Amino acid sequence: MNLLHELAEIIGPEATLKLGQNLGGARLYIPHRMTDEHILVALIGFEAAEQLSDYFQGEHIELPTKQQFKQVRNDLIRKEYVTIKSGGGCSRVDWLAAKYGICRRQALNILRDEGLEEEVGVEPVQVVLELG
Repeated sequence: MNLLHELAEIIGPEATLKLGQNLGGARLYIPHRMTDEHILVALIGFEAAEQLSDYFQGEHIELPTKQQFKQVRNDLIRKEYVTIKSGGGCSRVDWLAAKYGICRRQALNILRDEGLEEEVGVEPVQVVLELG
């Protein structure tokens, strides 16, 4: 199991991606006991940072490059696209873009690279209006 998979198992895929987007490629010390001042707490929250501390207990880890984290993010976007239903006031593409902190065009490009362009191009967008 590589470090990316370990991180995803320990803190979940979303926190792992946040870590990669901010610190990808960095060498990081994981203390025996997590404190509020550690950079991990600011990035992924105390609970996830503490889980890493419990697991790595004083080790230095070399985080994979941002490019490797990006590949994982793109794979997650492709997998989620085919399993989620549109709704909630926006299309699946818009929902995934918001979830992963990317623009709509980037999400479309990720999906088109996988050959999902036929499905992506015809999806209706639901609009919710509030009348006040």
